[in-house]
Amino acid sequence: MSKNMDINIIRENIYKKIGRSCEVFIPAVTSSIRDTHRTIYYIDGYMFIEYKHDINYNKILEYEVVEHILTDLGTRNYSFISDKEIQKMKEEMDIKIKNINRILAGDEVVVVSGTYKNIQGIVTKIDGDTAYVEISLRSGDRIIDFPLNYLTKYDIQQ
Repeated sequence: MSKNMDINIIRENIYKKIGRSCEVFIPAVTSSIRDTHRTIYYIDGYMFIEYKHDINYNKILEYEVVEHILTDLGTRNYSFISDKEIQKMKEEMDIKIKNINRILAGDEVVVVSGTYKNIQGIVTKIDGDTAYVEISLRSGDRIIDFPLNYLTKYDIQQ
C-alpha cells in the first residue's frame, strides 16, 4: 500500500470488490488538515478482512494496492487471526498513534498547513495548543507560533 494513500479510499475500493458484508481493518490512521493528508501505519502493507464463507476474496487481487492474500504454507487455505488479536492490535495502535502525534519541545517538525507549509523547524516551547517553532528563512532564523494541528513530527513525513 502506498504511504500517501488515504486508508478510507483503500477501504472503499476493497468494499467495491467484495461488498460491505464484512469488516475491513487497515492498521493505520489517516489524518487530514485542510488539503493535506498523512497516513501513519501500525503494520505497513497489511489489511485484515473479516472472513465470510460466501465471499470470493480473490477479487481484491484486482485492486492494484493488493499484492497477495496470505494463506497457509503450501495450501489455498486463508491465514486467520483471532478477533482477540485484532482487538489487541487496535488498542496498541491507538496508544502508538497518540504517542507519535504528541509534539514536545525539542522535536523536529514540518509545517503541514498555512503560509509556512513544508518548512522544517525545531519546537522550542509548547503552550497549550500552540507550539513555538524555530525556523530558518532567507531573512534569518525566527521563532514563530503555530497551532499544534499545523505541525507534524519530521520523522513521520519520511
